[in-house]
Amino acid sequence: MNQNTLEHLNRIIALAIEGERDAAAFYRSLSDHAAFSAQKELLESYAEMEEGHAQALSILQSSGFETLRLKQEETILSLDIHHYLSAPTWDPSRNLTFQDIIHIAIKREEASQKLYTDLAREVSSPDAYHLFLHLAQEEAAHKLHFERLYDQEVLTDN
Repeated sequence: MNQNTLEHLNRIIALAIEGERDAAAFYRSLSDHAAFSAQKELLESYAEMEEGHAQALSILQSSGFETLRLKQEETILSLDIHHYLSAPTWDPSRNLTFQDIIHIAIKREEASQKLYTDLAREVSSPDAYHLFLHLAQEEAAHKLHFERLYDQEVLTDN
């Protein structure tokens, strides 16, 4: 990998790390508004996963990308519930319902997935391309988890 590519990849990874840390903080702030301990635990587990992504990206970055070995890309299914949900509004001063929490999480994961997919299209480095596709898959899997919760816990109640 040439020096320009490495510097460019490092800048992109730094932004991705910041985004993952922001996501972790976001899930922790959402957990403060959850009504039940199971909801709080779920959101805390997502915060920890996002922190894990940031840590993995940091390790990858500090290794100089020598350890970049990605698994075969796979397609993550979607229930496509996100297509039918409007952009959520989040007012930290009000109590959120479980439906609100899941709705916000779906849209947040959808945005993260789109970001990583878009970044993959913009980079010329095959390593960066595969890394961003991998991260997009991770975010798609998170979105699918929240869509399933929405389907099982919200749509069945309506």
